[in-house]
Amino acid sequence: LYVLNTAATILPRMMEIHPDLIASYPKHLLIIDEAHRTTSPTFRKIYDADIDFTMGLSATFPENIKKYEILELSIGSLLCVYRYAHALIKGTISQFKLTFLDTSLMPDELEIWEELTDKIIQYARMQGKKDKMSLHAEDLVDELLLEEDLTEEQIEETKEQIKDFKEKAEQDPEYKESMALRMMKILGGARARISWSAARRLSCALDVITAALDKGQKVIAFHKSVDGASAIYNLLQKGGYEIGIYHSAQKEYINENYLEAFRTSKIKCLLSVEALLEGLNVPDADVGIAVAADQSKIKAVQSLGRV
Repeated sequence: LYVLNTAATILPRMMEIHPDLIASYPKHLLIIDEAHRTTSPTFRKIYDADIDFTMGLSATFPENIKKYEILELSIGSLLCVYRYAHALIKGTISQFKLTFLDTSLMPDELEIWEELTDKIIQYARMQGKKDKMSLHAEDLVDELLLEEDLTEEQIEETKEQIKDFKEKAEQDPEYKESMALRMMKILGGARARISWSAARRLSCALDVITAALDKGQKVIAFHKSVDGASAIYNLLQKGGYEIGIYHSAQKEYINENYLEAFRTSKIKCLLSVEALLEGLNVPDADVGIAVAADQSKIKAVQSLGRV
């Protein structure tokens, strides 16, 4: 019995090192939970093991045709689909209602958003005109530094790397195009963080959470960043609410204590980043809130399963 992260590394190697032990069993059945994750190159290694039968389970089967083909070649044909309608009839899941709340950016937030959008468009245009347009090294410094968790040494190293960028870009159009794509990803991430941490989004989330808690309901709320979840946690604590927070940067025993307190209703609100979306048995909640989320259908379905 392995979790997927370990199995992808250990299982093929175990079969190589201990073939006699493995051969002592007549047949082998590999059951993979969250099988959609095995479409990535890292987890795909699990299929290198010599297994007789394989079965995959997933609440979020990939819609991408290439990922579908990977699963079909590795595991086999789709055998069973268990839809929301079936689960509701059998009582596997409870009735639920989805509500979308729309908030706007503050003027200063919108100004930065639009500036980043203009730059993203600029770099996007370079993808199709790599032989006619040039990037200026000095314009890239601040944008590269938008990446999270850069140390001072990394910042200086990045600046040094950028110094020879213009020369390389003029000599190699493909290099220029790859750098433009990198800029788009970095700027897109910076723009998304403006939305995730927007003042009105935070205010709206607090209103929804406190209204549910005042009714005695159990609430689980997801955020895209530890800082965002922590901001809500601190504000709710100041308001006198007993709450917990769960994220991977926190010590495991603290996470487990909060999870158990939520399970036994000692606390009625649990804040989380994406650590609770997959692979954990999270206690039922009455209200689930995606304070900040991306457009991933997989994550949307996983968060629904927590309520």
